[in-house]
Amino acid sequence: VAAKGWGAIEVTGSEKFRAEAWRHASMAGLEVKGYEPTEQDLAKLQAERDRIKGVKDADLVAASLRSAEVMAKMKYPEVAVANPEESARYTGKVVHETPFHVVQEHGKMAVVHAKKSLSNAELEKALKDGLDLQVRYQKNGVTETRVKAKSQERNAGLER
Repeated sequence: VAAKGWGAIEVTGSEKFRAEAWRHASMAGLEVKGYEPTEQDLAKLQAERDRIKGVKDADLVAASLRSAEVMAKMKYPEVAVANPEESARYTGKVVHETPFHVVQEHGKMAVVHAKKSLSNAELEKALKDGLDLQVRYQKNGVTETRVKAKSQERNAGLER
């Protein structure tokens, strides 16, 4: 319908049919004439939109992680996905970025971090200035992110 350039439709028929047609057309982004949605209709529509958005967002995050892992495996013999629930410290340059993840060089391995776990300001600074990024996860869920000067030596191994 929208592919044909339609911006609105008019529905006729029973109340139940018009309500269902309104819901489907609204999900497709069309204006609907001939049916006035109830508060319950509007709430159901919003819940369905939220559910679909959540699924799409989850799919995008999963695709971002897969992409980060593939890029890391192309260059590094060992790739780990950081788990913010485990205590660990990683130091090294960020070598690849996807919409929701970054790949960090850590010695001879690569570590994939979820961007949401990192400090945006520190990540941006490390990327902009080509500096090492130090990420420290603690079991209590606290994550520290900071930039290290180029002259400082990188950790060669994973500290746990």
